[in-house]
Formats: sequence, structure tokens, C-alpha cells
Amino acid sequence: MTTRTRLATWATAMVLGTLSLSTVQAANNDKRSDKHPASAVDPLYSRTAVTPTPDTVQGAPWLYADTELEAWRLQLMRQLVKDARLRVRYPGVYYTPSNRTHFRVPMPVDARYPQFITLNAFGDVVIKNNGQTIYTAANSEKPHKFKVTGPGSLLITLTTEQEPPTLRIDKGVISTDNPRWEASSDSITWATACHYPQYKDGTLPHRYDTPTVRLKPVSTQNDTLYDFGRQLFGFIVVKANSQPDFFAGESILEAVDTAARPREQSFDLEQVGEGVWRSVTPVAFRYAYLPQKELIQSVECDAYAYPACYRGDFQSNDTLLTDIWFKSAYTLRLCMHEFLLDGVKRDRLPWAGDLAMSMMVNAYTFRDPEIVRRTLAILGRAGIAEEDVNGIADYSLWWVISQDRYQLYFGDMEHLQREWPRIKNVLKEVESRCDENGLFTEGLDWLFIDWTNIEKENALQVLWWWAQESAVSLAERMNDPQTAAYWQKKADSLKKVLYERGYDPVRKAWRGKPDGQSQPNRHANFLAVISGLAAPSQYPGILEALADTTITAVGTPYMAGFEYMALSRMRAPERMLREMKDYWGGMIAQGATSFWEGYDVREDEVQQYSFYRRPFGKSLCHAWSSGPAALIPSELLGIRPISDGWKVFEIDPQVPLSMQPLKATIPTQYGDINVSMENNLLRVTVPEGATGKFRGKSYTATTPLEVQL
Repeated sequence: MTTRTRLATWATAMVLGTLSLSTVQAANNDKRSDKHPASAVDPLYSRTAVTPTPDTVQGAPWLYADTELEAWRLQLMRQLVKDARLRVRYPGVYYTPSNRTHFRVPMPVDARYPQFITLNAFGDVVIKNNGQTIYTAANSEKPHKFKVTGPGSLLITLTTEQEPPTLRIDKGVISTDNPRWEASSDSITWATACHYPQYKDGTLPHRYDTPTVRLKPVSTQNDTLYDFGRQLFGFIVVKANSQPDFFAGESILEAVDTAARPREQSFDLEQVGEGVWRSVTPVAFRYAYLPQKELIQSVECDAYAYPACYRGDFQSNDTLLTDIWFKSAYTLRLCMHEFLLDGVKRDRLPWAGDLAMSMMVNAYTFRDPEIVRRTLAILGRAGIAEEDVNGIADYSLWWVISQDRYQLYFGDMEHLQREWPRIKNVLKEVESRCDENGLFTEGLDWLFIDWTNIEKENALQVLWWWAQESAVSLAERMNDPQTAAYWQKKADSLKKVLYERGYDPVRKAWRGKPDGQSQPNRHANFLAVISGLAAPSQYPGILEALADTTITAVGTPYMAGFEYMALSRMRAPERMLREMKDYWGGMIAQGATSFWEGYDVREDEVQQYSFYRRPFGKSLCHAWSSGPAALIPSELLGIRPISDGWKVFEIDPQVPLSMQPLKATIPTQYGDINVSMENNLLRVTVPEGATGKFRGKSYTATTPLEVQL
């Protein structure tokens, strides 16, 4: 029996429903979808329908302790990574989900007693009222019925095996929609219990899996090579006379390479019916290769389809730019599962640095705060007191910065209240590793920044300053003036040191090291711009440094996205547009339907696919490469939030005529911001409840913007 079956989590995919193609086609009947070039790539493309998704029912929610469900999901995902034999090391000390949770709620004084209560729970149950045991039961999936004779504290302790404790009470004065429920895994630290909905089919929230949709290949070569037309992630389903040999790849070269070697993912099949075989674990691929054509009757894919739709949109006279926008969004969609993952071939796990980019893309395309919240929560629940987030020094900083940016894009104070103690712990842990000047200098066993051989120390210090400024903003939201003042003082002090040691006043650019003598470094410069550390007076020198071909280029689309963001902030949109089209357009020219972990135009086809000294080690669908789906609306159109949750946003377009006419949609919690531009006539509609700021003036739903630029 496979882990997938044993753990009973991924086994629910079929229960939740594999959609037929007719269902997909029905979702695509949206007129806007039919006309959009996106529908040719994503068979689930829609701006109005969320497909597929399990049905939920009205009623009291299931309760879990803080991040226990997320920790359980991450544990299962890490096991599946092992089952798929992925060649990845996932570092860090990660919290192990508890098999015991304490739930408590006060019994109201004004209720009528006795109260007869029906409890839905899994595991061993112990119930106490005011410290006295009133009910116990061994593990049972049947509802528990007990009686409470008077007011006071009610404590329910659940102990389980192989799944997280959870409970639900549908009716009465302490139903689980009561906001006073708290939970604790250690009976010491208590927090408001986390709520998750009931599914119509009875599936527990922690057993929910991303739904799948059955897709067919779009073409076949020699009845052996099946092209599905786009990158996919899912289970291969083969009808055959006997068990066939099966290979797959993100490229043709990878798919047809049958040589015996440690592969990048498992191609094992298991029989699931008469004459039907299914891959044991999901596969990231575009091409499926089954060389024994005499055996094969059909090849299909149960592709994962995260339940979200394209709330954002972009279409331009520049067709390449439109293509780049959509394939960026599609890249992110493929990487949306329980968490925002880095990639679907490797590593299929969440990383804090990757999240800094993919979270922003999510805000402009799908506007799904829940998946971002889950990702931030599980990364922060790791053993951050002993080791950096993901085991990487700069990823601890990106995690703090992303907490600040999450509030800006989504405005989720409930999340911040839960995370605030962990955020402060990360900051203090980093501070303990700083020298007398406040520079982050110790415990840098893994300093990533980018896949390139450069001096990374100054870029790290810029991120550390940015994290401190983020801490100030977060503390102000939490109404914690003492913490805000502390980190503002630290940030001001570090800024002074960095200007003395990390900035070259002659070249007017930022050095590679904060040593007062190093040469300018690309990464330190563009990070100084987007963080706000660099003053506008420095922009000419920074632009010159970023144009210097002798300075090492970025190593990944991840950092390329931040560099192009900096170009826009320095009022160089034409240069940003040209370089972005060359970079992501270069991947499209190589046949990309989703964007790659890395790209270098100088490499040939064989070199393009290799990574880690392995011929197909590179991921051809990587979330950190999805940046253009956010950069186009945020930087070229200049639509950016300036208060939490898009309550107020700025309008600062830098749109070359070559992009016009264009139209775009930016989703917010208030509704859509709609932008159009033709012959430099700018129109912006503002959703009810929000305010747009353009050149010092305010615009609302009743006073839309229309101006000739």
C-alpha cells in the first residue's frame, strides 16, 4: 500500500471529484474567457468561475489548534516528496504536528442547565468541567454525547493517531462557531482556535486534497510520445493490455531519455482497475513517453487544479507581453496547492524567499489570501529559535518582509495577531547574530540571495534593514509602540552604518560588501531601491551600475523580477519593458508554456535543462519566475496599494505607446480596479469603498479617473 493510500489524504481527490471535460468547457463558456488567449494554454481558464471546488455546507466549523492543520499538511507533503524520489534537500527545523490538543471554552452563566451537548471528534476524548472529569471515551468516529450541569470552564482533550486532533459541535451555547473557543497543543500557550468549513461529503479539512480534472493529450508522435500542450502536474492514467513502461518530462529531451540513472521524479505505475494503470505519485510534465505502443489504448492525466480563478487580467496590443503576463499567472497556478510551492517537479515545497515574489503575483492574479496565509504560517511555525526559516539566513528576513507586504495586499489582522510573537522571535534571533555595528554577520552557513557567484554580504544587510523597517510597520499595526520604537532606532542606526560602509559615494552605487572598498554589486543596488534604502538622488548612479555588463548578472528569474521592479521605480520603464520581454520572451521562444527556475540566453537546449550538475535538474515551472504577472500591473501601469487591503492605492502609469491599447483588471477585497489606456488616454474605475490617488488627487467609484497623459 502506498503512502498516498496509507495517510488517507491524497486518497480523497476522487471523492472530491475529478471533473469531466464537459465541466471544464462549461466553466469556459464565460465570453471573456473564450476570447482571451489564455484559454488556449489553461483549459480551466475563467475569470468568473472557481473550478473545480468541493462543496461546503452551512454550519459550525471544525476547530484545530494554531497551525496544526498546516503542520500536518506539510508533513504529508514532505513524505510525498520522498515517495516520488525527488532529489531535494529541504532544510530547516520543522515543527512536528501534535497528536494531542486541548480545547477550552467558557460555559455561559446565563444558560439553562443541564446542557446536553453532541461532540464530533476523532481520537480519545477527555472532557472536564471546572477541573472535574465528566466524560471519557476511546477512539470512535461516532458522535459523543455528554451533559454539563453548570457554568465555568469546559476543557476537551483529544488524543489521536496519524492525524491532527479536531472537533465540531453543531448546536447549542458552545457550538464551534462561538468565537471564544481556544486551543493549545501544550496546555501552556493558548490561542483562538482555527476554523475550517464542513465539506458536503463529510471529508475532514485536513484530509482535503487539491481537486483534479481529467485531460487528454493534444497530439501524439509515432503513437509513443504524447504532448499535453502545456506543463501539467498530476497523475498519469494509462489504459493498456498489460503494465507498460512509462516515462515523462517537462521537455521532449527529458521524456525520451530512458537511460538508467537516478531520475528527477518517480514514474512508477500501479494498477487501479482492469487494464488501467495510474502513476503512484503525481508527475510534473508536458510530454509522456510510452515506447510499447502495441500495449497502449489511451493516455490521460488527472491534473491538479487548485480551486481559484483568474481574478486579474491583462491584454495589450503587445501580444508578446500579453503572453508573458498569462504564462506567468499560469506558472503560479500550477504551483498553488496546500501552500504556494516553489515548483512542481522540484521541490514541491514552500520556501520563504520564493514567497516574496509569488505572494505579490497571487495578489494581482488570483487574490487568494488563504493560501498565502497558510504558507506564511507554516514557514513561521518552523523551529526558528534554533535555525533560520528554511535554514537560510536571508529567508528569515524575507519572511518578516513578506508579513508586512501580506498586510498591504490582503489586510488580515487576525493573521498578524497570531503571527506577532513568532515575528518578534525571528527578529530577536537575527539580532543575536549581529556585530557591534548592527550588521548581520554570524550563522551565515547558508546565505542564498541568488544562484550566482557574487559578493552577497551587502545585499543581506539591505534585507536586514528592510526587515527592521517592516517590523516597525507591523508593530504599528499591532499598536505596540515600544516594539516599533525599538526597531526604528535599530533601523536608523543600521542605515547610517550602511551609508558609511556599503555605499560608494564616488560611483554613487551600493557595494558588494559593507567594507568601504568593494566594487558595486547588482543585487545590493536593486534591493536598496525597492526597499526604500536608496535615495532618489542615487538613482542615476544605480542605473549606470545596473547597465554595467561587467557586473555579474542575476542568476534567476526570481531576482530578475526585483531588478526590473527597481528599474521602474527609478523611472526607466522602456528599459524595464525591453529587458523583461527579452528575458521571459526568450523562454517562450524556447517553447515555454510556464516559466523556468533559471534562464540564460547563451545556453543551448541541453544546457537549458540542466541544473545541479544533472541533465534535467532544472524546474521548468517555478513560482519565483511568475513575476511579470505582478510587475506589469504594479510597475508599468503603476497600480499599487498604499494602505492595507487596497483601501487606498496609487495610480502612477509608465506605459509606452507600443503597449497601447491595453486593458487590465486588478482584484481587491473591495472589487476590481479596471484600467484601460489608448493613445495615452488613461481610464481607471475604482471599486466602492476604495480610493485611487493620482497626482495628488483622489478618485472613487463615483469619480473615476479619465485623463489624457
